[in-house]
Amino acid sequence: MSYRRLAGGFTLLDLLVSIVVIGLLLAIVLPLLAQASEATKRVVCRSNVRQIGITLALYAESHNGRLPQSIYATEYQQGLFMPQEMLLVRTPEALDGWDGLGRLFIEDYIATPQSFYCPSHRAGHTFDAYESAWIDPVDTEIVTNYHYRAIPSMANYLYDLDPGMALIADGMRSISDYNHKIGSNVLRADLSVRWFEDTNSTLASSIPLAVGDSNADVNVALAWWVLDTGESNSFPGLPWSPNPNHNAPSGLSARLAW
Repeated sequence: MSYRRLAGGFTLLDLLVSIVVIGLLLAIVLPLLAQASEATKRVVCRSNVRQIGITLALYAESHNGRLPQSIYATEYQQGLFMPQEMLLVRTPEALDGWDGLGRLFIEDYIATPQSFYCPSHRAGHTFDAYESAWIDPVDTEIVTNYHYRAIPSMANYLYDLDPGMALIADGMRSISDYNHKIGSNVLRADLSVRWFEDTNSTLASSIPLAVGDSNADVNVALAWWVLDTGESNSFPGLPWSPNPNHNAPSGLSARLAW
């Protein structure tokens, strides 16, 4: 078989081989570039979580040690304790509209609302989607990408919490809110920010599949348990939906913070 020589001394075979080689190189390089891009986004996310942590500490210092309160964690009762809703910072149901981490914004602890949004988020809750609501918040919800832990008002004093307790993590309202898919940047009560590697997708499998799932409160409480302990087997459940197979010590279910 003969191949027609192209201008400059290349044959058609040379061109085809070059195309194949370039394709192979792209197949190798593009995933590496994607990984590098995700690693960069993870660093930005970590910085956001750290900033939120610093402002939480400043808020607590100015409020007698108390963390921002939420209408979704006023009491430890079914229907009043809704940990799945704790990535909302603004809701018409709140007294002045601002709730949970939203107190950090309205009370000028965080000036840039972009800090509440993770660059790895791929669903509909981006800063661009809510920018107008941050500027002119008129009876509307604002959803962020970071989940605040539901702690009933009787117990939400920062310096009384276990230092290793997770306080801020990826969104866990539904699986589409789970930003990084393989883990989460987590702020703990000692104000450290650590990467939680989601080994075997234990965390991901705990998160509700969709907003409004009937067991969303239990699922999100389980997700926080996983962030605290690294496992899900000993999760005691919630008082109104206990896990009949748990092996946790009896006192754990009375911690009032999930």
